[in-house]
Amino acid sequence: IENTYEPSRVAQLERKIIQVAAGGWHSGCIDSENDCYLWGWNNDGQLGAASTDSLVSTPTRLVIRDDDDESGRPLKFKRIALGARHTVLVDTRNRLFSFGWNKYGQLIGDDDLSGSSLVDVKAGAWNTIVLTHTHTQQQKIMLIK
Repeated sequence: IENTYEPSRVAQLERKIIQVAAGGWHSGCIDSENDCYLWGWNNDGQLGAASTDSLVSTPTRLVIRDDDDESGRPLKFKRIALGARHTVLVDTRNRLFSFGWNKYGQLIGDDDLSGSSLVDVKAGAWNTIVLTHTHTQQQKIMLIK
């Protein structure tokens, strides 16, 4: 990737983008069709790709197959949060996915929500915060180191 001193369009993303996120070493977005694109450094698996490439210089669609769907269609996403070297996504069925570096226990999954309903997710450099509602409509904030 070469330095660029003037703003320019990202040719690979000429579609309507509904959410963007910047991590320490990678970037991502979700488009209007709820597809997720990630690019940047992948040295800790933060791009979700089974690739050994340490650098992905163009936005690449993340494809995770839905194990609960017999057709095996790719998941669709509605939220993205990026830490320094980890990625957290919420799919359109409100399920939580995370991958990448986990040295400080910042990765979280649906099993950690313990019956709560997901409201929002944010990622710091080395942590993840999840806002949930419980069955009694109380809000609960979970800080994942």
